[in-house]
Amino acid sequence: MLRLKQLKHSKLYKLWIAVYKMIHNSQTEIEQILKKVKQNKKYKSISDEVVRKEIESYLNSNPEIIKQTDKKKIFKKIINEIRTRLHRLSAGYQTKGKNKRETYLDELKKIINSEQVNKKSSQETHQKNPQEKILENTNKCIDITNKILSTNISTKERLKDYYFIYNEIFKITGNPKIIADLGAGINPVSFPYIKQANNLDLLIYYAYDIDNDDIKFINDYFKIMSKFGLEGKAEIIDITNINNFDKLTKFDMIFMFKLVDLIDTKSKKKKKISEQIITYFLKNNKTKFIIVSFSTKTLSGKSMKLPKRKGFELMLLRNNLKFKVFSTDNEVFYVVSE
Repeated sequence: MLRLKQLKHSKLYKLWIAVYKMIHNSQTEIEQILKKVKQNKKYKSISDEVVRKEIESYLNSNPEIIKQTDKKKIFKKIINEIRTRLHRLSAGYQTKGKNKRETYLDELKKIINSEQVNKKSSQETHQKNPQEKILENTNKCIDITNKILSTNISTKERLKDYYFIYNEIFKITGNPKIIADLGAGINPVSFPYIKQANNLDLLIYYAYDIDNDDIKFINDYFKIMSKFGLEGKAEIIDITNINNFDKLTKFDMIFMFKLVDLIDTKSKKKKKISEQIITYFLKNNKTKFIIVSFSTKTLSGKSMKLPKRKGFELMLLRNNLKFKVFSTDNEVFYVVSE
């Protein structure tokens, strides 16, 4: 008993308690900030892990902010800063039509189920010309696909170019059997355009993102489209953590559409995150091709003066990587390989 009392009064014990309280208080504050950040419905569906990482990153970069006495003012500043970062990562690419996409998906499901019934009925009754109804349903599917893609700024911009984009990619790479989409958003819904440019009977598609709502939506889409040769799986992954890729399988190609500008910070690290990702997959033989795209316009819609990325090209050359380039009105695409 005496030794316990002596321990409680020792300097080492007091230091340990102080460190414990500091860590505990810090974690409590982080969780409070996270909760406040996600009270805004635009950020509600973003993965807790990603939000927490952004908070920790901000606090580590600005340690002096914790020492300030006006906690209410500081908390408000931190919350606004984290929301700004998250807006840039995800929410800034949503349109006002996002809440309609579930309705569109239900419509797509009904049409596809109707098409399956019509095919079965035609076979049973030996109808000579069932193609007219199938063509009508196919046109409806494309129409709804375009409506879904229009609920996101990036996919909406690609609508008139999707077939061209995939056709150009596959001319360089050949037809893929397994695709991974990093920072996918709702891009997997462009599957009908992939199908037009790629005549494979089966495509395996892995989609990775940080938004829980997007992941659920894409998994629902994959289930609906499984009847048309699409086998897919969507998962939450923080792609800024390279260790998360160790558990992933090999892919024929990886999409990184408009992703580099979002994940590469202005830090002065020698290797940016995008470089780490690209070299990890290509140098470890986990993919044959990585398709990277950059917007040629700002978020406000203005054309950029230098749409091609010389710094990105120099990074590829420095790592002894090959690339071919093509572009649309809104994007420039790099098809990267070893």
